[in-house]
Amino acid sequence: MGARSRPSQKQVAARLGLSAAAVSNILRGKGRFAEETRQRVLQELEQAGYQPRYRRQPILYFGLRTSTPDPLHVLPTFAVLTGLGAESLSEGIEWRADFLPGYDRGSAPPWPDAAAQLDARVAAHRPCGVLVDTGMYHARAFARRLRQAKIPAVLMGHEIDVDGDPAVLVDSFGGAYDATARLIHHGHRRIGLLRWNTAVVSNAAKKFAGYRCALDAHGVPFAPECVLESHSSRGALNQPRQRLGRDAFDRLLVQCGRTPPTAVLVENSFISDSLLYPLREDRGRIPERLAKTVFVHFEDSPLSILESIMSDNLNYPRPNVAVCRIDWEKLGRSAVQLLLQMLCHGGAGGRVMNLKPEIVDM
Repeated sequence: MGARSRPSQKQVAARLGLSAAAVSNILRGKGRFAEETRQRVLQELEQAGYQPRYRRQPILYFGLRTSTPDPLHVLPTFAVLTGLGAESLSEGIEWRADFLPGYDRGSAPPWPDAAAQLDARVAAHRPCGVLVDTGMYHARAFARRLRQAKIPAVLMGHEIDVDGDPAVLVDSFGGAYDATARLIHHGHRRIGLLRWNTAVVSNAAKKFAGYRCALDAHGVPFAPECVLESHSSRGALNQPRQRLGRDAFDRLLVQCGRTPPTAVLVENSFISDSLLYPLREDRGRIPERLAKTVFVHFEDSPLSILESIMSDNLNYPRPNVAVCRIDWEKLGRSAVQLLLQMLCHGGAGGRVMNLKPEIVDM
């Protein structure tokens, strides 16, 4: 229907026996109306040729640009974009992706430069709403700047302090709690925790808290000697051959002395990869210390080397391995849905959705 023949909201209201204010409020998602009335108005508006604002402008995803093909960031981002694209297309809207640098203070540009980059990207895309990856160092500042510009924004990814902004976040606490509780349920009372880069990784504290709370809730004493942090990486994160995970596990056994842990929660994919990758170099020979230890790997990145090792038919005792797996594609779809609700209904306040990882047997 052409612009000239499209009836006004007042004419639509008269046709339905409603006030123009009621039709306007329903269109903006405000007020309290019976669902039947709301659907009648929306259907009439659609037939009249009205389109929601988000159908006329794209939604934009801002992700983290890395200088190396780092699987800890590239693979989750790819899965998120898959979910984002699928959800956007199902809604009949356009979406775009753009990338900004800066994982931590050392790699992120100063805030004035980062803000200028954000402004330039927004001016180029003219989005009606933005999804902001929490993996970026300036993520919260980006969301605040978008809010000041009256552009709806949703933070998405690993847990950070979202400062009241709408967000879809991985429930790192819940995942670590469930993983630890599972090990306790299977009879383990001496449970180790392998950590890495806790000063930089934003969700490390949440995972540790989940581990501790599960022990406390099930009456299992916390043993500080069962917790060990790996040495810092020497080079890119896509180099599991560094064997940092294997070295950390060996040091954990020494630290625990005569009472080694019977099970270990591995806090992220980098330590998992560098713990198990040497199995390829060892040509499938499983060290006894590994074979008799039960592991749950908190898998931050999909399609990790853990799966490839399991699929290589190595003689590894699969019942001794489980994965705390994040559904990154679902996270992307959920973030789009939350953003669309904001665009339709005028805001989502500080609503935060937490997606708990699922424990999967290998």
